[in-house]
Order: sequence, then structure tokens, then C-alpha cells
Amino acid sequence: MVEPRRGPSFVIGITLVVSLLVFAIGYVWLQGISQELSAAAPAGCESGSPVRIQGGPGSASADEVAELVTGWHAYTRQNNGSLALTPSDGCHSVKTPLDETAKTRARSGKSVAVSWIHLDQAWFTPAYVLLLTAILLYVAYNPSLEDDKKNIFLRGIQRVVRLRRKRSSKTRLPWLWIGLVIAGGVMDELENQRMHRSLDAWWNTLDHTGALKLTNADLSPIHVFSWWKLGLLVLPALLAALTAVHLVAVAAGALWRSLRKLWVQLTAAILFIGQWERVGHVILAHVNRSA
Repeated sequence: MVEPRRGPSFVIGITLVVSLLVFAIGYVWLQGISQELSAAAPAGCESGSPVRIQGGPGSASADEVAELVTGWHAYTRQNNGSLALTPSDGCHSVKTPLDETAKTRARSGKSVAVSWIHLDQAWFTPAYVLLLTAILLYVAYNPSLEDDKKNIFLRGIQRVVRLRRKRSSKTRLPWLWIGLVIAGGVMDELENQRMHRSLDAWWNTLDHTGALKLTNADLSPIHVFSWWKLGLLVLPALLAALTAVHLVAVAAGALWRSLRKLWVQLTAAILFIGQWERVGHVILAHVNRSA
């Protein structure tokens, strides 16, 4: 017997599930490194991860970034025995001793921050690009949305994704939205690359002077990529988020309706088990009295 041919919706659905899993793993992994960096910050220093260096709403100021990187450096100096900070000392570091070995120097707060950057580049950014693309393709290629009169919300999103005002038998690939997502991912990669280069320069300054002063001009090469990334991703991410929220709400509603139908049967089963348990106790008591 010839098996039925799988349509693109099936392949997209599998891709969606896999990309969601990869995205979740990357997010948890990044949070673990972020917590490690935050916990390593000495008393009196700003704490956080490289995400605070990136531009966007709520990003750190130039002074806060300088203190953040200084804290990573001070943590390294404390671990290597050339600095002892107390809470009253404020946030500062010291020069790296010239006789310190390269192996010792490699174990630093900077190496942890760089691992965050590399993970964001190699895992998290490709994961969210794939996830957003899979959601957009799922909406564009799902024929059941057109015929489902109850899903007016998703049908509207589908027409926006397909860039069509009216229903059509032709499926149009959402090239515009996919292009925006890919371009946003490229901006994210460039942002991380620039942040890595800046961190190398800032760390070199701290190694030689023990102090770091930054201005907005020092952060501008990073922030320009950050704002481009946000501008390119905001609309595709909004469409994907609305789709995901609606699908979760529909699934939760279906689960609730199923549970409402099952609660009578579950209650009857519990009462039945309880009744037989009481019968067993009566029989056991009678046997004990007979003995």
C-alpha cells in the first residue's frame, strides 16, 4: 500500500516543534551564563550579562556598561589574587600583573561573557530565526485556517502574512516577512561580532590601566546594529507572537472542555474505588474477628 504523501504543512509543523525545542534550550542556556556573570559581580559593581550592552529599550548607559565590564575584570583580579574588594570600596579594578601566565589570564570574567556572545551567535540567533520563519510558514501554508469559520483571528493573520486582502486558492510564500526575519538575524550576528571586538578593546584597557571610561560614542557601533535588529524583527515577531498566543488559548480551551466532560467519569471512578476500599476494610475486620 502506498503511503499518503505528506504535504508542506506536516514538514513545517515538525520544523516548528524542533525549532521551539532548540529555542527553549538556547534560552535556558543563555540564562545560566547570565546568572553566572551576575553572581560574579563584586559588591558595588553593576551586575548583568552582555545583553545589557546591546541597544534598545532599557539598555545600560555608557557609565553602567563601563562599571559592568569593570566588575567582570575585578572579579577576575580577585580570583587571581591581585585584588581584594570590600563593599565600601566601590567598583574598581587593578592592572593585570605583567608576570601573570597566559593560562591564568585566560580564566576570566571576559571568557564567560565571550561564551555568552558565541552561544547567542551560534545557537540562539539561528534558533529564533528558524522559529519565527516556521511560525510564519505554518500560518501561510495551513489550508484549514481558510475553511475554519471560527478562527477569524488566525484567518486575518494568514491574509496579512500572505499579503492578500481576500481569500485565494493560491498560497503565496511570505517572502517579505521571512526576509525581515533573516535580515534581523544578520543584524544580531553583526551586533554580537561588534560587541566582541569592543569587549576585547575594553578588556585590554583594564589590563593596562585598571580603569575604564566609556561614552555613548563607544557604544554607538553596537547600538546601531541593535536598533536595526529591533526594527526589522518587530512586525514578524508580533505576528508570530499573536499566532502563538491564539494557538495556546485555543489548545487550553479545548483541554478545559475535555476535562469538563471527564470530571463526572473521574468522580464516579474515585467513588467506585473508595467504595470497594471500604468493602475491603469490612471484610478484613470480619476475618480478624473470626480468627
